[in-house]
Amino acid sequence: MQALDDLYRKCKPGDTGFVHYSGHGGRIKDTTGTDPTGYNSTLCPVDFDKRNVGHILDRELYQHLVCAMPAGTALTCLMDCCHSGTVLDLPYNFVADGEHTEMEADPEFPFPMLIQLIGVCRDAGVTRLKDLRDRDKRERVRAALAGER
Repeated sequence: MQALDDLYRKCKPGDTGFVHYSGHGGRIKDTTGTDPTGYNSTLCPVDFDKRNVGHILDRELYQHLVCAMPAGTALTCLMDCCHSGTVLDLPYNFVADGEHTEMEADPEFPFPMLIQLIGVCRDAGVTRLKDLRDRDKRERVRAALAGER
């Protein structure tokens, strides 16, 4: 995960980050109840069986890669593993099965909620996930989502 964090820290507007993973992918039971399928897609790094390491969950990849990239940057990910189509928790998926020719929207992805959340975050001064470390910004987002504007 440190390498993924280093990537977004090094990227500046106009840069394109590139992540290539070839290895094992998997699925584990979602213990939070937030994934509509009941499972999380995972990457299994070579040291996943070591103490305090484990699988890298799709939501962790989404937070550490997709959400963390600075505004004005692009990110290309090549995931060569099982369950790679959903491992970044993106709203669109491509299935390379010889029948599909383009990406398709994930019918379970809550687009209206995302659009609302983007507006709320922007109004609160949150432009990157790490901005939520600021207590005042977190409180403004919480209040707006609770209808306390």
